[in-house]
Amino acid sequence: MTIFATSIGVGKHSDKSIRELVGARRDALALDALFRDTMPGAVCTLLTDADATATAILNTMSETLQNSGTDDVVIFCFSGHGTPDHRLVAYDTSVSNLDATTIPMLRLSELFRTSKARAIFTILDCCFSGNAPAKVLEGVPITRAIAPIAGLAGEGRII
Repeated sequence: MTIFATSIGVGKHSDKSIRELVGARRDALALDALFRDTMPGAVCTLLTDADATATAILNTMSETLQNSGTDDVVIFCFSGHGTPDHRLVAYDTSVSNLDATTIPMLRLSELFRTSKARAIFTILDCCFSGNAPAKVLEGVPITRAIAPIAGLAGEGRII
């Protein structure tokens, strides 16, 4: 069995219109240190700020989940902004081009469903609600459709 632990913290953004989050990077650093100290042999990945681009986050998640075997456990932690339409905001997210520069929960749902990992434990420290503005990206269109993220749940899948 292999444990894969990925910690992502996005507190700064290349698009200066996106509000900084003081604690997001620190959260990822703390979790990464916890994983490294308490799970010897775990494969740990840390992505913060400028290293946490949409492509880097998605590639890390895709490679980890696609390469995990039936005995493996995947831990995934994200601290940063979310959008009202259920997307994770990366360092290189552009408010004027959200579709191409964010990570939609639907994509994560697809990756979770197709992974052979025995267990996937996901911590999302971001806001998907306009009612809690601390970690939601404001001023973006809000879809009326409910995002189909049911695939994130299931046996061995914990969010």
